[in-house]
Amino acid sequence: MKPEFDKIFELYEIVLCELENPNWNSGGRVHNWKNYVSDDIRKIWKQFSFREKRIIASYAEKLAQNEEWD
Repeated sequence: MKPEFDKIFELYEIVLCELENPNWNSGGRVHNWKNYVSDDIRKIWKQFSFREKRIIASYAEKLAQNEEWD
């Protein structure tokens, strides 16, 4: 995996067990990476490799952290 993905993953501290079997309903609406994972991806989540899950979650976490609220 590229170093920038590793850095994003570590920076946002996504819990490893949460990657294996995420509770899609937890975490609330604000700055929650799970809000950025589509229903289609959620349905096939268990089919992804750990590496693929890391990439998806890291990208979703980056989006969540960039949210701006008034």
